Amino acid sequence: MTIIAASEDTNQVCIATDSLGSYDNLKIEFGSKLISKKNYTLSNAGSYRVGDVLEEYECFPNEIRDLNDLRKFRDELINIVRSYEFLVNPRNEDNYPNISIIIVSPHGIFTIEDDFQIHTIETGFYASGTGEEVAMGALYTCKSLGLDAKTSVQLACEASIHSCITCGGAIHYKSFKKPF
Repeated sequence: MTIIAASEDTNQVCIATDSLGSYDNLKIEFGSKLISKKNYTLSNAGSYRVGDVLEEYECFPNEIRDLNDLRKFRDELINIVRSYEFLVNPRNEDNYPNISIIIVSPHGIFTIEDDFQIHTIETGFYASGTGEEVAMGALYTCKSLGLDAKTSVQLACEASIHSCITCGGAIHYKSFKKPF
């Protein structure tokens, strides 16, 4: 599966992911799970199918400046996901995609979950994936100690990789300076 960790401090917003994918006993090392546009980066901790769609689809906005841009992104995501075959029979839960997207931009950390609601993360940190509980604990500790955002996401991913057999591989990062 995966770990995605996001954190912000007074100067920057950062996101990091591991590079291991797993399904049952199969483990595959990927490159970066981060998908970057002009002023935001996202990653999905849910379905591989949704991750593939996010990576290949070119119609997402190049910039996310405010909540209206996030709504446009979400609406486009809903249209894309609905158009794919795995949603034809929503009563079959095995075909329904698991969506857990974290988006970071210079303006903060946001999530879009299975219900397609946009959540603004006010705590300054967030994690998703199979290693999220360990990562959330690490992010909380890092925040309490006053560590910077990049160090925080690195330590959170390292803790998850150490503690969760479905997390692993190289850690990939993306940072944005906050506007002053």
